[in-house]
Amino acid sequence: MNRIVRAIQFDPTVYSEIAADKGGLFQALLIAVLSSVATGIGSAKGDPQQIPYLIMTAFIGWLIWMVTTLVIGTLIPGPDSQPNLGTIIRVGGIASAPGLLRLIAYLPPFSVIAPAGAMIWMFATTAIAFQQAFQFKNLSRALGVTLIGWILYQWFYFKM
Repeated sequence: MNRIVRAIQFDPTVYSEIAADKGGLFQALLIAVLSSVATGIGSAKGDPQQIPYLIMTAFIGWLIWMVTTLVIGTLIPGPDSQPNLGTIIRVGGIASAPGLLRLIAYLPPFSVIAPAGAMIWMFATTAIAFQQAFQFKNLSRALGVTLIGWILYQWFYFKM
């Protein structure tokens, strides 16, 4: 719970901590799965039969985002670190904590603002996470890498 709170507060040290903690993979994946569950429930729009499909699509899309970011981040010149997939999954899983807010999108008054707010918040936490994982000297590199992967994630999620 401490890492979730620190992630949503944009604490960059939580990402350095989880990047070094190989035992934190389960916790990070759990947060990513719960975020995907929240996305699936929040996106169901009153059709509970779609929830399993939406959860699966959200999680696969998130994995695509992480892998794409890893590939792009290691190809561009300048990263001071070459994280592996485990590191990216750990920092990305913790960074997906704001996605838990998507759960309230199931309630009609929050159906637009909750997903949009969670998406922006999660993008920002993920950029900070990738800045720490790749040890980029400035946030702009991390934002670029995050954006490319995020676009593919959104394309996958909304196409499916």
